[in-house]
Amino acid sequence: MKIYLVIVEDTHSDVDVVPFYSKDEAINYAKETAEKYCSSLFDLEEKNIEGWIFFCQYTPESFLHVIEEEIR
Repeated sequence: MKIYLVIVEDTHSDVDVVPFYSKDEAINYAKETAEKYCSSLFDLEEKNIEGWIFFCQYTPESFLHVIEEEIR
């Protein structure tokens, strides 16, 4: 079974990990979270990074990403 983990690395708090069974739900949650915590929508920067499904930096020191993991 595959799960999708949204990992939020914010410099002002601990690292949060939120699991999802749906890739689309994980990406939507990640995008909503980034928009919620950024100071300006112009600060949002999405990048393609090998091995990650989604990556977004929303402040100079804070970002989040989505990864896929297999549960055995």
